[in-house]
Amino acid sequence: MKTLPIFPAHMKKIVIYGLFATAMLSQAAMATTYYVRTDGGTSTQCTGLADVAYPGSGTNQACAFAHPAWALGTSGAAGKMVGGDTLIISAEQYMVGYGMPNNPNGGQDFSYDSVLNAPPKGPSSTNKTKIYGKGYDTGCAGTKAQLWGTERVWQVLTVGSNTDVQCLEITDHSACIEGGPRDGSVGGFPVQCVRDTYPHGPWGSVGLNVSDKSSDVSLANVDIHGMALRGIFAYHVGNMDLTNVSIIGNGFVGWDSDGDSSDDSYTGTITLTNSKIEWNGCGEKYPLTTSDLSSSTDKHHCWSQDQGGYGDGIGLGDGNPGNWTFINSSVSWNTSDGVDILHGNGTGTVRFFRSKAEGNAGQQFKTSVANSFIENSIIIGNCGFFHGQVFTSTKSSGGGNVAFNDCRANGDTISFDSVTGGQTLRISNSTILSNGNVIILSAGTGCNASTKIYAYNNIIYGGTKFDSGSDLSAFYYAAGAGGNGDGACGSLGITEDYNIVYNATNMSFCTGAHSKCGVNPLFSGTIKQGPSGNYYSTPDYAQQLKLMSTSPAINAANLGITLNGTSDDYLNNARGSTWDIGAYESAATGIGGTTLQAPRNLYIVQ
Repeated sequence: MKTLPIFPAHMKKIVIYGLFATAMLSQAAMATTYYVRTDGGTSTQCTGLADVAYPGSGTNQACAFAHPAWALGTSGAAGKMVGGDTLIISAEQYMVGYGMPNNPNGGQDFSYDSVLNAPPKGPSSTNKTKIYGKGYDTGCAGTKAQLWGTERVWQVLTVGSNTDVQCLEITDHSACIEGGPRDGSVGGFPVQCVRDTYPHGPWGSVGLNVSDKSSDVSLANVDIHGMALRGIFAYHVGNMDLTNVSIIGNGFVGWDSDGDSSDDSYTGTITLTNSKIEWNGCGEKYPLTTSDLSSSTDKHHCWSQDQGGYGDGIGLGDGNPGNWTFINSSVSWNTSDGVDILHGNGTGTVRFFRSKAEGNAGQQFKTSVANSFIENSIIIGNCGFFHGQVFTSTKSSGGGNVAFNDCRANGDTISFDSVTGGQTLRISNSTILSNGNVIILSAGTGCNASTKIYAYNNIIYGGTKFDSGSDLSAFYYAAGAGGNGDGACGSLGITEDYNIVYNATNMSFCTGAHSKCGVNPLFSGTIKQGPSGNYYSTPDYAQQLKLMSTSPAINAANLGITLNGTSDDYLNNARGSTWDIGAYESAATGIGGTTLQAPRNLYIVQ
């Protein structure tokens, strides 16, 4: 009988690690890159392994697939990809939905279900399955590969765990809004999509669906725009990383997590860098007349909740909200709230750094997480932005005349809700304007001695409540449990100093020894804060908020307030050895300048 060798304990570890490393290397070695271009072939004609056209005859040729459906598969057929593979899609247009290739089971009565399969899960968070538009490796300049939905397809692209998506445009080819205002047509398309009878038309419901319980999803240089219903639908998800992503002009909502009646929890960290969530709750014309997705030019029939719409930029549901970070991003001109992370269970963190929330028709920033940070940012509560605009709807989904809901929920600019003891909101080095009822509002039932609101180094500029006549926004109000200052949260105060607070009521809360209460900050641009229709109606308000050379905000900030993010101002300019109050540094050294090496990650205030 042959004797088996006996390994010392450390040798066993070496063998095990070696086998594990070999398995990982083998897995990486087996990864395949597939190519798609419109002059390619089927999976019988081509292998998909070469970025060349189908030669016109033969099978199993070294050429690209003609459509992503041959690589990913569809609801009616399998594809070729396995976890860890890469798909590179030529910068052309590919229809997704009923009538696309490799979808034998798609029928007219179920055209909404003619979807692409989700890319197979990557082996790990560091070895992802990759869906790339051609040009991803050269900065994704120029035209992106476009996936467009048709015939009421309910999602254009689904992704699951360990997936990396880059350099794609996700849209449809219709101006319609699913369930939208019943108000004629735009560019040959009905404003309200044809939903119940075939043919439905060249529209799709959801741009990107993130599968339930997925994690480690990354998006870069991706535009999700003009969908009939939602831009992104994602709930019960973990880590997501978005860079240079646009979620713009989707007819019902931008980012929606409301997929479960009781728990929509997020379990990881979601980071948005240089990204835009704008104009959601608006229709988008087709074809586009401008390449700037953030322009109002191609927007139509922006509709509010009173008219049957929704309109949040980001709308999260119940449960754990996860941890959100916004860096150099914009959540603006959505037809309800901007950032809505109000309905969770009091856990998690939201960080809003060098970012902007402007012109949302409800509240700009809503939070109930454990720790909220607004830093070096601009929050503009011109909640009446959509009033009387050419792109604003006057109809409901039923076709009746219904006015747009300007300043929903009183248009309070920043709303903080305490649902459990010890939650904190920290606002620093930012510029905040309002035409709503309250600039900083607190509410809830969970306040205790550790529940805190801090505000330092900010310009807080009130204005006339929209369409109220002459009443000014309140600087701060503790609404308490029922809205009238009742319960434990009704006595929650605000700890503030080194702020400039102007043109507001409830100035008794401006108590900081170094704050300038009732002092004009002297912005260099044109400020329209009412009354009598004198409100901003063009999306360039943030450009007006730089400081005059005589501003009392210059060199008046407290450098002792350490930051959770960085000391760079709203435009990424280094603030230098003295800081101005507010989001803009008037004497900034410029992008790439030397930033202060101050301590980070905590506040000195308690």
